[in-house]
Amino acid sequence: MLQADNNCIHLHTEARKFVVYRSLKSLEAELDPAMFVRIHRSKLVNRDYIARLKSFPSGDGELQLSNGQLLRYSRTFKGALLL
Repeated sequence: MLQADNNCIHLHTEARKFVVYRSLKSLEAELDPAMFVRIHRSKLVNRDYIARLKSFPSGDGELQLSNGQLLRYSRTFKGALLL
């Protein structure tokens, strides 16, 4: 998972966590869109690690990663997530 906090990005991998100082938008432009998907204005995830999706009546939802972590996704990005 990649999570933005202003121009600081926290990259969470299976092995460890990294911090990169740049915008999430600029990093997203360099990543393969078939592999990484934006789920919220401040979060990107690797599609290979999405285990389950759950939609809420509001249009937002929740996804579970293969490690069990639950993340909220925004209805704004739901279309890209379902591709």
